[in-house]
Amino acid sequence: TFKPLSTLPLGPIRKRLRMMRPREIRDDSPMRTHPHIAMMAEQPLPAPEPGADAPEWIHLLPTPADGLVKTADGRGPYRLERAALQAIIDRSFQRTPQIEIDVNHATYLAAKNGGRSDAVGWIVEMEVREGGIWGRVDWTPEGRRLVSERAYRGVSPVLMADRSRNVASIANASLVNRPNLLGMAWLNLEGAMPLR
Repeated sequence: TFKPLSTLPLGPIRKRLRMMRPREIRDDSPMRTHPHIAMMAEQPLPAPEPGADAPEWIHLLPTPADGLVKTADGRGPYRLERAALQAIIDRSFQRTPQIEIDVNHATYLAAKNGGRSDAVGWIVEMEVREGGIWGRVDWTPEGRRLVSERAYRGVSPVLMADRSRNVASIANASLVNRPNLLGMAWLNLEGAMPLR
């Protein structure tokens, strides 16, 4: 079973997180994963290209020099080896060819109560680049509006990790306004959050 680690109330999302178990990892597999809402919130969304209203590529996962992905709230750290980045990308797309971006983790929080969990964008591609894993986003009109008007300035990924806290995959991401993962690039801003 999964053991979600989050500052969010665990009871309401426990059932939803169990449903999100990657199909490629069986119960008898040595690498059983646990979803971690490691809210990379406010991963600085990069500045859009001139004339664009939202960035095409967003920062999804940083690669600190020490291999430890840290959070502002003290959870983790999560282990990340640079050699594993492509495998993380591959596993992320095994469940679905496109990964949703919602708002404030609605997929895990609002949907369970019948609330809306509309996608505001779809991650259609990931690449290993300087600074970690970046995702190319096909924004919906609403997503473009929210980003261009700066209603949300950060991105928070949901990470799947094994019992040793090795990052296994990225389940989805959300537009948010509260930073947590350190070392991310900002939406609409140049530069990155400091690694403390």
